[in-house]
Amino acid sequence: MIAARQLGFLGKVVHGPHDSSARRMLTACCQHKRKRGHPYLHNKDVIVRNLRLLFAQVPEVVIDDYGSVKDWFKEASHESYWTALVRHLLDIQAPLPARPTEWP
Repeated sequence: MIAARQLGFLGKVVHGPHDSSARRMLTACCQHKRKRGHPYLHNKDVIVRNLRLLFAQVPEVVIDDYGSVKDWFKEASHESYWTALVRHLLDIQAPLPARPTEWP
């Protein structure tokens, strides 16, 4: 459920204004070494893990280790498809949504 909420928010960020701070933060990542006692994961690591979970049954989409925006942005830009994918993540028994033929 947490992954679905995070991915739902990610979809809202993609559909939002192009100049929003949240949208600019999608591609921002700090690659500094973590100090002892600090979290091992960056926010981007969590996003990559959730994207892989979301697209596990979609063979056309492969998420690389960096969560490259080029791999998933097209799917996220199609609002109804993205919402259906996130709903499918919450209910695995539901059928996988059909991939759109036209993209925004």
